Amino acid sequence: MELTRQEKRVLNRMKVFGFINPIISWRHCGVYRLSDVILRLRKKGYAIETEMVAHENSFGEPVKFAHYYLKGEGK
Repeated sequence: MELTRQEKRVLNRMKVFGFINPIISWRHCGVYRLSDVILRLRKKGYAIETEMVAHENSFGEPVKFAHYYLKGEGK
């Protein structure tokens, strides 16, 4: 199955930098719905792991978001 341009950008970002998250996806790949692209890549056979990361937003509130990794590529 051929990859879309968005899928290629997300996959390349994970290969080069080790992970991707929603902010990086939007800023550097032009992908707003990262979870949808991750789902499509998984359906195409890519082993992608999810790690939920706790952080604090700019208002000092606790938030959680996903970091996605290619399995076996390291974190």
